[in-house]
Amino acid sequence: MSHKIDKAKRLLEDISVMRQEIELNARALQYARASKASKRSVEEFSSKDTRLQRKLEKATKRYREYADENLKVSDLAKVYNKDSEDIEELYE
Repeated sequence: MSHKIDKAKRLLEDISVMRQEIELNARALQYARASKASKRSVEEFSSKDTRLQRKLEKATKRYREYADENLKVSDLAKVYNKDSEDIEELYE
């Protein structure tokens, strides 16, 4: 596999990990509010959510720019492990 495809896969994996972190943080925030945790704890989870959202936006932007500049449609099929026809439909 080419270096470009591997890098795209790594960027997508980073995005996936960040989404999981956001989900876990949202659950923690929900439980903190439900358990009447201290205001400081709730604020920490809220600010962490904001930071994670910004980080996710930057990573998504970085991936899109990288994919636009370095990958072909046939490469995207390899990145997503899908048929190239399925990928072409997404971009129509």
